[in-house]
Amino acid sequence: MDKTQQKSTKKRKTVKYNVGDVLEVETFAGPKIHTKVLRKIHTKSKWSSPSDKRKKEVVEVKGFYGCFVRRKDLYALKKACVPYTGKEKLNKTEGFTYDWHILRVVKRAANKKRR
Repeated sequence: MDKTQQKSTKKRKTVKYNVGDVLEVETFAGPKIHTKVLRKIHTKSKWSSPSDKRKKEVVEVKGFYGCFVRRKDLYALKKACVPYTGKEKLNKTEGFTYDWHILRVVKRAANKKRR
């Protein structure tokens, strides 16, 4: 295994987050952006092989749906050839991020306690 493969298979420390937190994440396109967590997803499903229907594999998906926080992140993705016009509303643009893409928590959500 060469160094590039070792770096990509390196296990990251899991980051704990809640709905409303702002996270710095790495994208498939390359740039690191800030996203706000809208809702968390944790599902398991059985996936069968196309060649052998009797083999079932459990696939687990952990991640969250989030929206942009900063306009410059939208421009960075546009520059990385992601099809955005640059005029989208930040809170209306949702995307899915896997938990292994999370780098760090930038800002925790404020606890809203009502009396």
